[in-house]
This record gives sequence, structure tokens and C-alpha cells, in this order.
Amino acid sequence: MTGLPLLATDDVQLRWARPEVLDSSRHRMLRLLTLAERLRYEATGRRETRDSFLLGRVLVRELAAETLGIDPLEVVVDARCDRCGGPHGRPVLGGEHPALERMRISIAHCDGAVVAALATGRDLGIDAARTRTVRDRVASGEATAEQILHELRAQAVAKADGRGASSDEPVRFRTREGATEAWIEGSERYFAVSEPIVHSALVVTLAVAQA
Repeated sequence: MTGLPLLATDDVQLRWARPEVLDSSRHRMLRLLTLAERLRYEATGRRETRDSFLLGRVLVRELAAETLGIDPLEVVVDARCDRCGGPHGRPVLGGEHPALERMRISIAHCDGAVVAALATGRDLGIDAARTRTVRDRVASGEATAEQILHELRAQAVAKADGRGASSDEPVRFRTREGATEAWIEGSERYFAVSEPIVHSALVVTLAVAQA
């Protein structure tokens, strides 16, 4: 186990870890990767980015495996791009266990930490930032806390919708009965948005498709 599993709203499981866990378990974790993932890992030049990628893929495998009571080696992560066929698309789970097809995952990478989320039957997206990074940006006048929260929420919604973190489509928000709801302009898909408490060092935003 690389991190602490937590139960958030909407039956979403979360797990986070620091890349330092790789120091003692890198070989074991690399065994979990598919050939495509291993090639992507080895082709990534910057060590911090490479380690963050590996850790994210391991975390979602662990979440799925523990939920189903199977070995992480039985969980496959495929991230084929719909446009070009490259290995950098939205990650989805697969494998022989039939329940894996209904599971949805999302991974967030930030400075010194990786957060993974898993839900069954509901699309989701997650984004994260280090608390100290948020404080530094606010202190420098680069952005307000509200602006940063909006950025994180918009990224999570774009991931949940499947457009990805690079999407520039406007995301709209509204609050009803104390809950935050979001949608991408022009779309009829709505997402429940929340900030689960994962660790004091992290600000995490979660978007889950409404039933």
C-alpha cells in the first residue's frame, strides 16, 4: 500500500502519496505497468514527472484491486488518446474482472504529491494543489484564494466531463442548498463539486457526475 485510502462524498475512494514512497518500492511498482506505460515512463526525461506518472498509475490500481479483492496485477490502465492513438489519453480501467469496466478513475499531480480517485458507474475528475503553493500565490498577489479554487474546480470538471485538463471551455458554477454544482457551457451534464479533506498539505477538488 502506497498511501491512505479515504472515503469521500458520493462513494468516491481517494488515495494520495508522495513520490518518496518509490525509493523503497520502485521495482515492485514498475512490474504493475503495461508495456505502453513502461515505454512512456522510460521516455519521460524529467525524473519528478516520471515518478509522478508511475505513482498515479499504481494508486488507481491499488484502489481498484482493494475494492474488488483482487491482485493489482489484474488491473490494467489504458490511456489511449481518441484523436491520435497515443498513450496520453484519459485513463480507464480494464482487466478480466467484469466490475473493472464500470469503475471510473481520475489522477491529479501536484508538486510533491499525487492524488487518485475511484468511483463505480459515475464519471469523476480530481485536481489538487499544495497548500503552501496556494498560500504563496495569494501572498504574492498572483491570484486570490477564490480564483485558485475556481481554477481547481474547473480542472476537475473538465476531467470528469472527459475533455481533459487542457480544455478551455468555460465552466459554470452555482450553489443550491449548500452544495456546489457545475457544468461546461453548452453541455447538459452536471457535476457535484466538493473539496474533500485529504491532508492539510493539500487542497483537493472533486467533481462527480450527477445521476
